[in-house]
Amino acid sequence: MIEYNEAIHKYLNSLNTISKKNVELLLRQSKIIHIKANTAIVDFEDKPEYIYMLIKGVVRSFILLESGKEVTKTLFTPIDLFSSFIDSEGKLKDEFTEDGLHLNGKAY
Repeated sequence: MIEYNEAIHKYLNSLNTISKKNVELLLRQSKIIHIKANTAIVDFEDKPEYIYMLIKGVVRSFILLESGKEVTKTLFTPIDLFSSFIDSEGKLKDEFTEDGLHLNGKAY
């Protein structure tokens, strides 16, 4: 769990208006990790165990050809997904949650 932090709240507000209470709820379910450049997060055939939110930087998705050459498939940059999940009051939309806190299958 990540404790409430004004800098995190400011960052999340830069994406979309969010209350301190909702930031605290989100942070209870989150952890921040720093990943060094050129570190594999998930191998091609593995099923990811987590949802990753990119705060800064770029993530490259690539395949490795039989020849050993890496071919870039996608470059991921930070985007605003959060606003897609909340209503005008800053709460999770009913269609994406059963209890108002945790995402349901439709959200994934």
